[in-house]
Amino acid sequence: MHAIKQVIVPAILATLLHPCMAAVAAGPRATTGPATLEQRRETLRQARESQFRHADADGNRRLSPTEIEQGSLPRVLLRRFEEIDLDGDGELSPAELQQLTDQRMRAAMQPAAAAAGKE
Repeated sequence: MHAIKQVIVPAILATLLHPCMAAVAAGPRATTGPATLEQRRETLRQARESQFRHADADGNRRLSPTEIEQGSLPRVLLRRFEEIDLDGDGELSPAELQQLTDQRMRAAMQPAAAAAGKE
């Protein structure tokens, strides 16, 4: 059960944090070329930036717990705030959120990479 949580929870979190993440998390398709993958990444980056700007009520490029609570961001950010706030300053920066996304994506991709190596 713990192994399932390590795979499923990061994938769900990544999808919740970034609406376009489902397309990226699905992995490359046989017809997907580098340009298409780059387009997906750019679309994801733009969606993240838009979501962040919308939640950042005071425009300081950092999210306080109040901004997260009042915005349309996933509540998991509040529940895991202290873990995500790597510098302990009481606010989440874009870099901290990106680091969380990167960790979750690596964790979600790990089982797929292991399975690909066994084939």
